Amino acid sequence: MNKALNSLTTEIESNDFSNYHFLIKLPVEILPLSEEKLRSEEEKLLKDLEQLQEREKYFEIELKKLSEEIKQLTEEEEKYWSSFNMLERDIYLYNKEKCYTKKKIDTYEKEIKSFASNVINDLFSISYSGSYGTINGSRMGMDSGNNIPCDEINAGFGYIVHLTTIIARKINYAFKR
Repeated sequence: MNKALNSLTTEIESNDFSNYHFLIKLPVEILPLSEEKLRSEEEKLLKDLEQLQEREKYFEIELKKLSEEIKQLTEEEEKYWSSFNMLERDIYLYNKEKCYTKKKIDTYEKEIKSFASNVINDLFSISYSGSYGTINGSRMGMDSGNNIPCDEINAGFGYIVHLTTIIARKINYAFKR
């Protein structure tokens, strides 16, 4: 230790750094240490260095593992969002088709209702002729002055029964015997 200090002093003096000697401060702990203490201190520091290097290797391995795990999780997340977006698109298309179909059903139901009432009006023309009620041109009723054939009256009653049956089905009415 003294040799190192002497060589440092001679080097400083030879380079004429004598005016700057107050800038050089050696730690007080280094001066009184013997060679054995320095070696044991060096061994201790080398062991600490080895332990730190082992910890560094361990953390490098952990870092690689975590990087791979992050990569895998990122890929899984991308797959998840891709499938989520596809599902949302399918739901959107389903709802769009559902609304379209519902509108068509409503339109067709309105057409059927108007068609059904039109069919009844077309099938059964109800009016009167003089003092007689008529359905589809068949007179119904009796008058003392005119004789209406029974076949015409029976045909009128047949139309009335048929019309009554259609209306009962439409309003879900059941006749009892």
